Amino acid sequence: MSTQDGESAPRDWAERHAAQVAAEVRRLRQVRGWSAQKVADRCAQLGLPSVTRPVIADLESGRRKWVSTAELIVLARALDTAPLALLYPDPAASEARMLPHLRTTATYALQWFSGLVDDPTTNPVADDAVAYAQNLRRLQIAREIWELKRRELALEFGGPGETIKDRRTWADAVADYKLRIAALDRDYRKLVDIDEGDDG
Repeated sequence: MSTQDGESAPRDWAERHAAQVAAEVRRLRQVRGWSAQKVADRCAQLGLPSVTRPVIADLESGRRKWVSTAELIVLARALDTAPLALLYPDPAASEARMLPHLRTTATYALQWFSGLVDDPTTNPVADDAVAYAQNLRRLQIAREIWELKRRELALEFGGPGETIKDRRTWADAVADYKLRIAALDRDYRKLVDIDEGDDG
């Protein structure tokens, strides 16, 4: 099956995902006035020279039916976007096929892909809700640590206020962030140790 301009139409869910990424790659490069060669050169600079001009042309035309995760990551960086923005370029879309036989909103699919769906039973994305929560715990702790470090840095950069009371409040807040980060870091290391122990 083909479409206009010799492009091959996607036949299934996997091919539709590749076509969606390809369409967004083409849109982003055209917005910048970049040729496929320019994108390929940027990918090579980023360490993935296998994303050549012919690869990009084949992807955009539909002749190439897949995109590897490595290519997704490097193409996103080359085009100054995020990998998820290539996968879900229209997060406000009313419907998306999250899995071959599961339709949902694009926003929900994006949240699930990001590990941000707290209750997997609302739209079944897990057979075992307990295992789902356990499997995402590392990701959640890492996010919490990142957010606390960001806040701590902003607080430290802002510096204490003029009064002694302001300085004490500031110092207490910085110390509190450091304690919370250390506690989460310990929790994370325990999870890693448990998971690695399961392998042995």
